[in-house]
Amino acid sequence: MAVIPAVVFVIFGVLLWIFSFEIARKLYVAEKEGETFSLDARQALRVGCCLLGLWLLPSVVPAVMRIIVIAYESSRAGTEVS
Repeated sequence: MAVIPAVVFVIFGVLLWIFSFEIARKLYVAEKEGETFSLDARQALRVGCCLLGLWLLPSVVPAVMRIIVIAYESSRAGTEVS
């Protein structure tokens, strides 16, 4: 049952991997033919920190939600959270 969504996500990922340059070209249109894209160190650090945060966010949100649910359920039952 779970094989079909997994296969769809893998195929989608492979297509994004193969056609990444074409997708990037459509998203970022250069105004001039020879135009290059460059970042200084501060901008590169900012982009890296944002990407790191986006990478960590999917693992942190479920853990925080789990803690909130456990705390709520245990307060309803009259027990302490350990």
